[in-house]
Amino acid sequence: MEILKFIFILTSIISFGFISLSQLARVSSLILLIPFSFLFGNASFIALEHILAYIVGPQIASIATICSLFVSSILILIFKSRKLTPVHIEIKPVQYGIIFLISLLIGFFTFLVALRFGVNDTQARYAIVLSLYHNNTYPPKDFYRPDYYLIYHFGGELLPGAIHYICNFHIATCYALVSTILSITLFLTLFAIAWLITNHFKLSLLTGFCTYFGGGLIWLDTLIRYLSKNLPPYATNWDLLSFFTFFGLRGGIVDAASIVPFNIATAISYPLLIFSLFLFWLMVKDNNIKGKFFHFIFLTISLLALLLSAEWLYLTFLGGVVLFFIVLSMKKQKYSIILTLLLLVVSFGLNKAIGNPVLNDQTQYLGRANLCEVKIKDKLFETRSLKKLNVSLEESQMISYFSWESISEFGLSIILLPITIIYLIRTKNLFALLLFFSALSTMPIPTILELKIVPIDMNRFFGFGQVILVLLLTCGIGTLFKNFLQNWLLKIIYIILLSTSPLLGLLYFALSPKPLYSVPSLTQGIYKSIKEKDIKKLGEFIDYLKDRQFGKYKTEIEFLKKNSKPNDVAISSHLEAPVYAGVYTIIPPGTSLYKDVVFPKVDNIYQTIFSTLDPYLLHEFNVKWIILDNNFKSNLSKDIQEKLNDSQLFMLEYKSVPPSEDETSEIYHVSNLNALLKNLPRKTAWVLVNMSGQPIEITYLRSNKISLFPSSKEAILYLKSLHSSHPELKKELIMTRVVPIEVVEKQLNETNSNIVLEKRFKI
Repeated sequence: MEILKFIFILTSIISFGFISLSQLARVSSLILLIPFSFLFGNASFIALEHILAYIVGPQIASIATICSLFVSSILILIFKSRKLTPVHIEIKPVQYGIIFLISLLIGFFTFLVALRFGVNDTQARYAIVLSLYHNNTYPPKDFYRPDYYLIYHFGGELLPGAIHYICNFHIATCYALVSTILSITLFLTLFAIAWLITNHFKLSLLTGFCTYFGGGLIWLDTLIRYLSKNLPPYATNWDLLSFFTFFGLRGGIVDAASIVPFNIATAISYPLLIFSLFLFWLMVKDNNIKGKFFHFIFLTISLLALLLSAEWLYLTFLGGVVLFFIVLSMKKQKYSIILTLLLLVVSFGLNKAIGNPVLNDQTQYLGRANLCEVKIKDKLFETRSLKKLNVSLEESQMISYFSWESISEFGLSIILLPITIIYLIRTKNLFALLLFFSALSTMPIPTILELKIVPIDMNRFFGFGQVILVLLLTCGIGTLFKNFLQNWLLKIIYIILLSTSPLLGLLYFALSPKPLYSVPSLTQGIYKSIKEKDIKKLGEFIDYLKDRQFGKYKTEIEFLKKNSKPNDVAISSHLEAPVYAGVYTIIPPGTSLYKDVVFPKVDNIYQTIFSTLDPYLLHEFNVKWIILDNNFKSNLSKDIQEKLNDSQLFMLEYKSVPPSEDETSEIYHVSNLNALLKNLPRKTAWVLVNMSGQPIEITYLRSNKISLFPSSKEAILYLKSLHSSHPELKKELIMTRVVPIEVVEKQLNETNSNIVLEKRFKI
């Protein structure tokens, strides 16, 4: 039954996209309709579920959206039944067979890798989806700090979440399935766009393949380094296979398109951006008013989904369109100019109105790091690379964009850029020019700007541009050099130069029984502590990872799923149980890269709760579940252990004794504290601090007082009021920190300080 539900979901999405594009937008090319049907269907799904989820919650919204797409498909067919637009089959059946075979092989290997290793940032992605549908709250709250909302892209999680909720598939399987579908869609999209530009099957096939696996000259750089013994200190004794699999399969600055499916947000957005550019091109060149209308509507829907999934690629679309607008102005195409301006206005307005309302709430930006804040780079034309070629495993590497390390990452797309430009000039293909503009408008950004919090994330602007440059380069070589397609040796050399690293990487991670140093889901710190001889066989290692996440605490996860209520919060000595049950979870520092970046080291809620069990703090965060293993519990103070036995506050609801392990899990339920708080003294309060943990009233305001607030929200509202009188504070990252009141008072007394504590709450 679950499989039939999944088939229905996929069929509803694809059929809506196919019928809408072919019958309303009058896209008649089957080559284009095959990938674009899923892209537009999925974009419509994301946009519609996003809107409905605000009204009825994501659970009902996911079902209602799928049903709406299915019914809409039928209604369009009924409405157009007397005048159906025919679909054109441009190539031979055997050629379709070749394309489908390659795409299915890509999908198969992608599925194996995704199922074994998961997707990029697995822990955070799973937490978003599971908490979103378990709590039925929209927009999604921050799963590790539920007093905040997520203000970054989450559109990519809606389809895996809907599959998980409707079909009851394991969340890892949902992501693996979506990654597989998107890998097939991306390859077919690249082939379709090459066909649209060249109208040549062999060249389009070569272009689609080389663009999907276009990974620069990383493999060549790795071989040269190994043969010349130019090795990092920690790799001097590695054999060639170990060195190549660690350094030669992935880039440190930019990755090939074949890596994209393992990052769901990007995997949805790459082909969706290409589709959006295609719709814009259709809208500009179509002389039919009715056709322009549907192109405009469909493009608006696609751009909303693009913004929700990957806002930097939405900016890439805008950059390409703005440059193309200049071309339209030079050609004096008045109606196209007006339509372009109208599109920009409508898209901005729609995204502002229904994109994510919490973005308009300034308090959501206070008290945590803004991942989107940018600055001018200290060293222009240098970037931080993930590869560890010249430094230790603990360090990152700064390289110049003009160095061989950088050039080898981009490979032929940069070295042979003049061929691409000559091709664009000679063919005067406006759609190819639009694609080029989308790359040209955003690829220079990381050379000048960087993100303040995570500088390397600005390299995202290279990814899509690199894909487009490889696509246009291959089309250009095949068009300008007529003998290229006839010479098998030249084609093989070209494929080897462009595709060796990504192609070997996909096959290696899918099939290799021993991944050595290239397991992507592990951190560099693990590599430091594991010697080559100690690495387990792939099957055992993956089983260990999956059991650690889901199997070890299976009964605890099921208990929390069954007994927890929406918006309950847990605090746990092991985060797997509540996180994979979909319960909002307060976690310690160092257990989530996402949390440590957004809420830096001054965040101490976890430690303070376990050191005080202050009912006021538990009530503020709606902590209803406390999960402890026996080792963690034994390290708590005796006062805290005794307090857990207070039946007025806590009730032991679950206790496990695993037969093969010494570790025991206990789950306590926190009672309703509303009545008790009237008679209990407050043990904790909140202080506004800088990144060093110092109170801002002393460091920034030069005051002799420290204000203690009853809640983090009250402290944030006070900070917001300070921004009016002290605008310079807007440039500082100021956090809220919870402190034990008794400890603070004791410290001030011991130091004989003249600092006054101002308690902004009833004692």
